[in-house]
Amino acid sequence: MSNETNPNGNSNLSLIHEYTKWVFDSISSSANIINGKFTTVIGFSGILLRFASDLPNCNVYFSFAKIGICIFLVLAIIFSAFGIAPHERGAIVSPEELRKDYYYGLDEECRRYTTDNLIEAVEQLRQYRNSKASYLFWAVICLATATVIFGTDIALSFICLDK
Repeated sequence: MSNETNPNGNSNLSLIHEYTKWVFDSISSSANIINGKFTTVIGFSGILLRFASDLPNCNVYFSFAKIGICIFLVLAIIFSAFGIAPHERGAIVSPEELRKDYYYGLDEECRRYTTDNLIEAVEQLRQYRNSKASYLFWAVICLATATVIFGTDIALSFICLDK
């Protein structure tokens, strides 16, 4: 028995094609959601950078904290910029190629060809999305670290101001 047809001669290629298209759309949507999160990280980092400039410089430790905050916020912005930058998303079959090569072909052959290419595109898109997720992870880690230092600096500044 062939992997492509059952004993009755029909295949599940249409089902496979539709499912693969759904997976592709789902991963693409996930990558777009990550882009929205990058813009949020960039926005919060920019706002915190502005507030960091107003932190007190009572002594050298507060200056180091201020520098650390700025470094982590800039790193968060850099990771976000790399993550949101456009990348190659994978090869898609062009309509011109289909018309030229499969116009007179069987529907099943054309659908198999587009499905095979879509399966390859799903894997490339998955790698693209995972790369974005990795950049987002590090951007959030940097933003969180800067926020913790920022909060600690504010709390400790009350000690400095009381003196």
